[in-house]
Parts: sequence; structure tokens; C-alpha cells
Amino acid sequence: MSICLYQKRSKNPLACWQEVNAGEHIMALNTQQSLAFLLKTAQQNTVLANETFEVVHDQKKFRRARRNAWAFF
Repeated sequence: MSICLYQKRSKNPLACWQEVNAGEHIMALNTQQSLAFLLKTAQQNTVLANETFEVVHDQKKFRRARRNAWAFF
């Protein structure tokens, strides 16, 4: 069975594997939005699996700065 990896809403596959039990795809991303990926069969275009990678924002700007208890200013 041939399997292809797609980014959701993309018609072109990121990678495809033919007649194997495992595959690997490495890519660098710089995004501020969560991304969804799909594994589909190449022949019937049937979705076998999907996964969403959620972007976690740095919450530091919402934290109050901590001061030492012994600071006098």
C-alpha cells in the first residue's frame, strides 16, 4: 500500500512511501497557527490518520514579574 502525508488543505503531498511499514518526514516550520496533517492512501485518497500540532504561545507577557521577598524597593 502506498501512503502519503499531506498538510490539511493542501492538494500536493509532503511525502509518500510505497510498500513500507514505517516512514519519516522532517521539515522545519515557523508558524503562529496550529497545523493539521493527514495520512492518506495514494490510490483511493482515503484518510488513515490525522493529527493537529497546536502552537503553544509564550504566556510570559501575562505573568507578573516575581520579586525577591527581601527587596526593599
